[in-house]
Amino acid sequence: VIAIFNKKIEEQKLNKYTIEVMPNIGNGEVVIDPKKDFYNEGELIDISAKANSGYIFSNWNGIDSNEDSIQIKIEKNYSISADFVEREATYMIYMAGDNDLESAAIQDINELEGVNFYKRPVSVLVLIDRANGYDATNQNWTGTRIYEIKTDKNGVDGTIVSKEIFCNSLNITENYETELNMADPNVLNSFINYSQEYYNAKKYGLIVWGHGT
Repeated sequence: VIAIFNKKIEEQKLNKYTIEVMPNIGNGEVVIDPKKDFYNEGELIDISAKANSGYIFSNWNGIDSNEDSIQIKIEKNYSISADFVEREATYMIYMAGDNDLESAAIQDINELEGVNFYKRPVSVLVLIDRANGYDATNQNWTGTRIYEIKTDKNGVDGTIVSKEIFCNSLNITENYETELNMADPNVLNSFINYSQEYYNAKKYGLIVWGHGT
């Protein structure tokens, strides 16, 4: 009983703050987790900008960040909104690196992350099939993954920071290591269809990356 009483006393000492979501510019919404009327000082809150089909997150108002999904520590009242712009282009990179090009594939993803995509209305998706034995970096996973390229504030540093995304049609899921045959045209077709459905844009670009055999 004493412990519960002391806990309530401590909670009463905490400052209470609010998060106001202002009208957004463009097509999208701001999602707050957890969503409450009041937040305790020091509480960690996840905030993400969810763009509608054909649009892409541009920037925050009221938060100092370039990322579309962030975590903030409550220290004051917040008044925030997100800007969304129409996606001009989606670039698809079909990266067949399940061979002696594995190191080059990882390096090229890092070089893509060295580009400043801030406020640029484009998305870059990489479907990469990785090998075993040529590169031991980035947890040395093998198999096939899809990344949505994100800008690395540290530049080309050898570490992949891009967002891993999942595609049911290719059986690329969160808790399963998938191994795809990149020589199968159905894999390429599914990747293109997924990109056009979920990263709808005015125009598209496709790069087929590999030995060319």
